[in-house]
Amino acid sequence: MTKKMLSGNGWSFEPAARPEEKELASLPDTEQKAAVKLEKRAKGKEVTLVSGFVLSPADRKTLCTALKKTCGGGGSETGAAIEIQGDHRDKIRAFLTAKGWKVRQSS
Repeated sequence: MTKKMLSGNGWSFEPAARPEEKELASLPDTEQKAAVKLEKRAKGKEVTLVSGFVLSPADRKTLCTALKKTCGGGGSETGAAIEIQGDHRDKIRAFLTAKGWKVRQSS
């Protein structure tokens, strides 16, 4: 969205100010809880979802990168969850448990 403003040389367009995203503080690894579940998508594609954790945006991005490297697949952050392509529930549960997280598997 842009904002139309009158300047000395005529009209100019400036981007509207975005609301600041509040920086969430991450919980320590020993207090983190996560839910790991498998979701089936269109055309038979499987996606492993990891959700239920409390992380800052920077830590969420770092975790997403680490999970993609661990599983050897693609993935992305979607709001409060991380999606990893394929069925990698066992690898993700082992990775998070080794970090000290409490992990529950949803069906």
